[in-house]
Amino acid sequence: MSKLLGLLLVKHVNLLGVEELGTALQQHINTLRSRRFEPRVVYVDPHKTLVSLQGRYSGIEIDPAGAGDHLNDIDTKIRRLKELMRSVIAGLPYPLAKEQVKDSAVYAVSRSNLKASIGLESMVCPRVCFTGYKWDYKTELCLAFGDYVEAYDPKSKDRSNDVMVARSELCVALYPSANRNGSWIFYNLTSKSYVRRSQWRKSPTMQYVIDAMRSLAGERVVELIDLGGADAEDTN
Repeated sequence: MSKLLGLLLVKHVNLLGVEELGTALQQHINTLRSRRFEPRVVYVDPHKTLVSLQGRYSGIEIDPAGAGDHLNDIDTKIRRLKELMRSVIAGLPYPLAKEQVKDSAVYAVSRSNLKASIGLESMVCPRVCFTGYKWDYKTELCLAFGDYVEAYDPKSKDRSNDVMVARSELCVALYPSANRNGSWIFYNLTSKSYVRRSQWRKSPTMQYVIDAMRSLAGERVVELIDLGGADAEDTN
């Protein structure tokens, strides 16, 4: 989290190794620098892997918290994010695969970054503080994580005279991509892949969608307890 902006950044890592965490942190640093924000200090938990990142980044101090100490701001943010994730997952009409928990985390972060905080002097949401441009209500909030949509396939335009070519794809909404044209990242139920689309039509969640998502999850269904309790102590 950028304390100055109140902006949350998230990156999925498969392992808590030095290279994996180091690469993830470098990506966060690059993201901030892309808008000319220069991080000077990174506060981390006293986990040995995070502590080992000290001296890795020129001009940036890695400052580990003391043993047993907590980073209150980020701890509070993480608890709220998990509460939102639990709420979203509990409201889905189908079970969610454990592999897609990371997608719900990105969705929760995107929603958090749209909320202004009294801790920010400007009372402008973190997304706007960071990017400098306003987000569009119609594209950002017209969908929620897990909604079923028929997304327009741009490749079909090249073969518009072929009646055998489908004009839309059956997809499940994951999270907004936060770009200027208001596109979203979807899970394509047919190709079983992630796609980015800017045109879609939201539809009621049909039984075949529920069956497809249940089949995708199989026995790897995420349980709300997997996200930790509401009062659990989390680390960043």
